[in-house]
Amino acid sequence: MATTYITVIHFLVTTITSNRRLMNLMNTWKLRNMEYYFYNCNNYLTNLQWINSRHPAGTKPFLKLMLTEILPTNISKVIVLDTDILLNTDIIELWNHFENFSQTQSIGIGLEQNPHFQDVMPKLESDWEDILNLVLFEFKHLLYEIPCEWNIQLSEGSDPHRCPVSWLTYMELRKQNQTCQIQFEKLDEIKE
Repeated sequence: MATTYITVIHFLVTTITSNRRLMNLMNTWKLRNMEYYFYNCNNYLTNLQWINSRHPAGTKPFLKLMLTEILPTNISKVIVLDTDILLNTDIIELWNHFENFSQTQSIGIGLEQNPHFQDVMPKLESDWEDILNLVLFEFKHLLYEIPCEWNIQLSEGSDPHRCPVSWLTYMELRKQNQTCQIQFEKLDEIKE
């Protein structure tokens, strides 16, 4: 018998328009076994003004660095998902990776698959990137590496050989008499 669980989604919003649209979608969809909460994060953006960001969204993507201040204190585990992703499996599979963390690991990360970014990341020079590099390269004991099928990136320059996954279903592979040792993509990130 399958276990029923409640999926809880916390939306970080910075505009009234976004808040209204998301609220309308959630009320229209009437999803079962789901709770959702909205957090107006405009006040937190002022804390991020020191970041020199060339990102089209400015410093908004860095709100995830402030989750411990934004979310209620009773929340001890969070999966951060961007809006440009496609989830191809039950999110509980990703959640279960928390059980594999060692006592020192506090961040689960799907490593960058694009070879260009793997070469560039250690050389970046700006305030926020220095912080990211410090964590990624100096404090590796804090990181738990999430299997690559949780970070499939559909963008120019992505190398499918770095993380071979099958886009076929298990049944389709069996029909073709292929062994099913290959991983299936679980989360796809769509980049422009």
